[in-house]
Amino acid sequence: MNLGINKHVYSVATHNWMRHLNPNLKLSEITIPGTHCSATYNFDDSMNHLKHQNYTLLEQLHDGIRYLDIQLACTHPEDYTLSVIHDRYHCQINFEQVLLTCKSFLKRNPTEIICIQIAQRETKFFNFKRNFMYHLEEYLIEGDKTYFSECDHNTTLSELRGKIVFFNHCTAISEIGIPCPAGLYEYSNHLDQKFRILPLQYQTETSGQIAAIKRVIDEASTNNDDTLYISYNCVQTHSEKETPYDLAWGNGLTAYPVMNKSLMVILENLPNHPARIGVILLDYYRNMDKNGFNLTKTLIELNLRYSVKNFI
Repeated sequence: MNLGINKHVYSVATHNWMRHLNPNLKLSEITIPGTHCSATYNFDDSMNHLKHQNYTLLEQLHDGIRYLDIQLACTHPEDYTLSVIHDRYHCQINFEQVLLTCKSFLKRNPTEIICIQIAQRETKFFNFKRNFMYHLEEYLIEGDKTYFSECDHNTTLSELRGKIVFFNHCTAISEIGIPCPAGLYEYSNHLDQKFRILPLQYQTETSGQIAAIKRVIDEASTNNDDTLYISYNCVQTHSEKETPYDLAWGNGLTAYPVMNKSLMVILENLPNHPARIGVILLDYYRNMDKNGFNLTKTLIELNLRYSVKNFI
């Protein structure tokens, strides 16, 4: 079984791979690698059942990840802090650090676009909108330069380069970014954007999610409309016996087919031409084994088949 799809394209640097894309394309027309629970890399071994990533946000961006999954909460009654959390636990990073990391990366790589999916965790403090707007003004606006962008269904990559695009699950700030409510399979918003979403499954049995991923990828790669596909190539578990890493890569303990290796097989069998399959969110996108597959590169390569030389 050959899992190295068109390895010659891997010479394209992952930190600025979007520079090779046709600037007239839209987000709905490309393949975007993303991470699920992007900020959980700081969790220690006692929290492996809640840890979904093993690389920092900056490392993820350098590795080609362009869609981050961030959950925010107001944790202080007086100041403007927004904490990044997962489940009930602080990820040891706050929203300010997320935005500064992304802005710094975009300054060095102005051809890139970073999508951030934001969700709000309810707390007893009710300053979420105030705090969020403060962060945009304080950290993403420098003089006449703005590092975030609004986006409708006609917005092209050339208009978004060097900016953050928020995918907004928060009802408290519905006017910011792309409205994209959680939990819906199909959705159209007031900006005429259409979504087809394969949500996260709260189970440990993976075969159903793998079959669903294949159906969505087959549909996305053959459908020519403006639908933006967002798919979770992962399942959620709260069992300490089977961790997200086990279900992503396997370690001999799980009896279920593992998500990331199964995805590699699906991608290997796609037609050998540029293919858009939308956003794919991954747990442990890089195997902790140094010889593990790099799913990010494989997903990036779907955009670049036969097209790299045209846009360098």
